[in-house]
Amino acid sequence: MNLADWKGHMLSGVDGKNMPEDYLIRTGTVDDFSPANLQKGCEAMGMGCSSFVFYHANLGPGNIIVENEPMLGTVAIIDWELAGYFPRGWVRTKFRLSGGLDFEPWITDNPTWWRSEVQKLLEINGFEDYSQAWLSW
Repeated sequence: MNLADWKGHMLSGVDGKNMPEDYLIRTGTVDDFSPANLQKGCEAMGMGCSSFVFYHANLGPGNIIVENEPMLGTVAIIDWELAGYFPRGWVRTKFRLSGGLDFEPWITDNPTWWRSEVQKLLEINGFEDYSQAWLSW
């Protein structure tokens, strides 16, 4: 199953309503999480917004639970409130930007490892990076 194969017709939560993605709101502006406002920000960064893929926008290691007996294959993903439809370019970009997707520093001496490895795999799979555009935005 590839979540990015699931398509939406606009940037939104799974219910077609607002998506509380702070990284798509400019600092110092009103917190307008409406689909139209978030899409406006993505377009300002140069992201293509003609199609939208399903994405869990808070998929850090703290939101992935693996049972103590990993050979049984039981894995859970939690905190789906930031799951919805985003421009494909946002998926890799979020992994490039968000320290919230890092390991806690007390867990490892390389807390950015997870985020770095995921974004590298996303690059290999053709996901674009708009992190420089986001920093300028």
